[in-house]
Amino acid sequence: MAKLRQKSVTAKLRQTNFFLLLGFFLLLALGWLLLPYFLALGLLSIGGAGVCLWLLVTPSVRWLPPTRHDIVSLDVSGASKSIRLVRTNEGLYCPCIFTPKSTKELVQKSVNTKLQKSVDGTVKLSSDIVQMPTYTNTGNYQKIVLEGFEFSLPAALVVYACLIVRSDKDTIFDAVSLRKYLGYLETRLVIPALFVRVVLAIANVIYFSFLLNARFKAPTLLEQGGNVGANGAKSGLVSENSPNNKGVQYAN
Repeated sequence: MAKLRQKSVTAKLRQTNFFLLLGFFLLLALGWLLLPYFLALGLLSIGGAGVCLWLLVTPSVRWLPPTRHDIVSLDVSGASKSIRLVRTNEGLYCPCIFTPKSTKELVQKSVNTKLQKSVDGTVKLSSDIVQMPTYTNTGNYQKIVLEGFEFSLPAALVVYACLIVRSDKDTIFDAVSLRKYLGYLETRLVIPALFVRVVLAIANVIYFSFLLNARFKAPTLLEQGGNVGANGAKSGLVSENSPNNKGVQYAN
């Protein structure tokens, strides 16, 4: 399937290049014929030929990757629960409360450890053995969907920031209080969401300027990439054998 998809994309690109080349020669010939008689039309045709040539010989940023990783949810996670603004298939975000499910097991553990001295003078370490419950996360969640709330991406980002601010001062994982809080926010999201739209537009401009900059500097980046790859393998080896690497420990 991957080879068929690649051939399909290559065929479309080859067809586009053919039409661009044909349009370049036709517009150039038309401009050459019209230039002595109609100066404006001649210059316009020659300009169109130049655009076709530029699209033909330069890498274009108009074709973005066909598949991208979309944002699934915006999470505010606590010790035992989490609030997620989950993205629907329509691009809107709905608030949900996720509670992880766990299994309970009894494990023998020693507590009240103390030293005892016997009659013959020896000292022994003794402790009491008790049955203590341990909880293991199963990977499944109990989900509570707060119906009636649907936010666009700018509004969801504002709600996400408000939830973070409130989490420092009050609990946000109660469904009733959370519904009241979201109802309060829903009527006051117009101006903050508009500000976030402006910020996202600026971020889009920065992103596309990065793509243009990467396209124009592609040969230089490729030359540097070979050296970086060679050094990268060595640095990865040193990092793997280094005794200073710190492992991440997860609390039970």
